[in-house]
Parts: sequence; C-alpha cells; structure tokens
Amino acid sequence: MKSRHAAALALVGWYLMVPLIHGKETVVDSKASPHAHYIIGDAWIDVKAPLSKWSAIYAGESEQDCYAFLARSNKAVANPGGTEKERRLNAKMEKILRDHATCIATDGPRLKEK
Repeated sequence: MKSRHAAALALVGWYLMVPLIHGKETVVDSKASPHAHYIIGDAWIDVKAPLSKWSAIYAGESEQDCYAFLARSNKAVANPGGTEKERRLNAKMEKILRDHATCIATDGPRLKEK
C-alpha cells in the first residue's frame, strides 16, 4: 500500500449516529414528514431521515470502538428521575434511539446525503 493511501485510511474515524429528536415546537405534518411515526410525549423521532441529518453522539477510531461504545451504552443504567410518566417516556425514547443507532465511517457517502 502506498504511504498516501495508508495516511488517508488512518484519517477515517467512526461516528455513532442516532436519529434526530424534534421538540414540540416543530410542527409534525404527516404528509410533509411521513417519517414522524415515533411520537413520544412532546417530541418525535425521525428515524427515516437521511443519515446526514442524524446526530453524531460518539466519535471513535474504529468500527469496533464505535460498536463497543454502543454496547456499553446499552448496558448503562439511566438516572430514573422525574415522574412515572416522564420515566416511561424517557425509557421509550432511549429504546428507539438505541434500536436505530448505527456506526458509520466519517467518510461514508451516506453522511453527505441531502
């Protein structure tokens, strides 16, 4: 492998991506936003939005690091503060985010989608 190719590969990292969470101030129009099928309390999660619109919550050096972080975060116990209703809604939102989280290379073409 040529040194410039090795250097380019070394610059590639990995992101743990999660879907966008929209607040209650965001208008949900089912015709304009058919992906807003997860509505939780005053928020909605757009799991079918292009990956370029998702949020990166972790950056690692390898795909293995990224998935290891996801596995550790799935085992973490969240602080169960708030009312019973708030705890239920938060648990539901966290599950949806974990279920749809994905690792992608920082130079992945899906990060450039519109």
